[in-house]
Amino acid sequence: MKRMLLGVLAVVCLALVLFHAQQPLLYAAENISSEGEVDLSVAEPMDPKKGEAVLPLLQDLLGQGEHVVLSVKVKDWESAQRELDEYAEMTRSMDNLVVSLDLSETDLDEFRQKSRENQGALETLVNGTERLDHLKELEITYRDSDDPSRYYSVVYEGETLKKHLDESYTTYASGSRGLAEIGERYEAETEGTKRSVETFREVVEETTGFEQGPGEPGSQISIALDPAEAAYGEVVRWHGTLTSQEAGAALKTYLDSSLYASGTTGEGGDYGFSYEVGKIRAGTHLVYVSSGRLVSDLVSFTVGPSPSRLSLQATVEGERGVCQGRLTCGDLGVAGAGVHLIADGEVVATGVTGDEGEYEIETVLAPGEHLLQAEFTGEGFPLEHSASEKVTLRVSPSLLSSQTLLTAGGALAVGVLAGAVFLRWSRRGRRQDEEEREIILPVETVVGDDEEEEEEEIPEAPAPATPEEAAGRLWGDLARSAGTKAQTPRELAEALKESPAAESVRAFVRLYERVRYAGDRCTWDEVRTLEGLLKEIKDSRVP
Repeated sequence: MKRMLLGVLAVVCLALVLFHAQQPLLYAAENISSEGEVDLSVAEPMDPKKGEAVLPLLQDLLGQGEHVVLSVKVKDWESAQRELDEYAEMTRSMDNLVVSLDLSETDLDEFRQKSRENQGALETLVNGTERLDHLKELEITYRDSDDPSRYYSVVYEGETLKKHLDESYTTYASGSRGLAEIGERYEAETEGTKRSVETFREVVEETTGFEQGPGEPGSQISIALDPAEAAYGEVVRWHGTLTSQEAGAALKTYLDSSLYASGTTGEGGDYGFSYEVGKIRAGTHLVYVSSGRLVSDLVSFTVGPSPSRLSLQATVEGERGVCQGRLTCGDLGVAGAGVHLIADGEVVATGVTGDEGEYEIETVLAPGEHLLQAEFTGEGFPLEHSASEKVTLRVSPSLLSSQTLLTAGGALAVGVLAGAVFLRWSRRGRRQDEEEREIILPVETVVGDDEEEEEEEIPEAPAPATPEEAAGRLWGDLARSAGTKAQTPRELAEALKESPAAESVRAFVRLYERVRYAGDRCTWDEVRTLEGLLKEIKDSRVP
């Protein structure tokens, strides 16, 4: 009879688990029971609390630009690159926070966009100044050499970098003014941002002021370019004549100091090249032609930014979401561009557009309803940022899915274990009754020993299965041990900024935010780094 009862209970338990597996409980803003259960991806529009959630990161971004510029000023390229990487990491975190908190129509979204523009300007500053410093040495080397083409290639590359640095200063100054205005609305410290603009200007003036030699090389090769202004997809052409009018002479043409194409002169020494504007930054670009020891003058054209459009269609195939769309500029497809897929406020996958601007991204999604959006940042292209319309996708659980099978298997195992414990307990009870009738020894002592042994055999909590789960546990451990009311990693770092472990806390928060918010995949090496930082924090007796 007892075995039959056990079987019935196991079947009922399994049925209940399967029922709830088909209709999982999803937390939403209207049914939460505590602040820790809030789903940030469905949060209400902008309110003061959301602004406070991103203030620590906003303040860090306002001050980080000055660190980069100061490192460049003292020509510490290694430190400058490290500070620039931290700025890029902060920018990615801001991108994710703006999306997850649904702040796309607020001034914080404008802050995010200007921060990304400043990141590009700082990259040009770091890379351009280091390269120009090297070009000074090459110019001295080639100045007195018997190879004017090499000398003028160095000169022209320097001119190209100078123009890029001038443009990057204009971009940085404009972006920093906007960042400072937004920061002042939230009562943030903006003096560092303002100082960085002045330091940026000083670095550019000092770097672009060195002598470039005797000037233009003359007119051994004539050159003319048209049009002087172009947009994405348009064609720029340049042509000219070799003064010797030699036919079949080898030519090389350079775009922004990099070899673009090679060719030969035609009848009468004529030549011609063309370039269709594609993956190239917006701004001024320089062109020249060389033939052996002869070099043409330097000509330029300007590429202006153009709007882009990104579409998205999503379907479900089993447990996978299949997302397709197209990135266009007008009627032209944009090839070779990176597209980010955002699910419920987090970047879950990245794809690259094909020849016609089409893309397809697949990603595994948990059962339930998801809000999807595709994003193109415009990085590397003379195109503006664009995002698709948001698409709702519902993934239904499958009876044969791995999640359902694991749940059912776990429920069955629990039922069998419970039945075994019940049978053992019932048999022990009968044996105790018989011993009480036959011997005087107290059965309670034996039962107590058995119970103590069973209590000692309580299994330990299972080890984390993934690096992400391990990182989450370490963050929870830090939050509990800190004992503060901070709700986000940035708030915790701010609360402990005066503690002996402040540096370790900031390092822990930066790494945790990168693997949690920036969309980067967490590794076990990073988990071990987090464990080491947590140990340092605990050893310093954080209050």
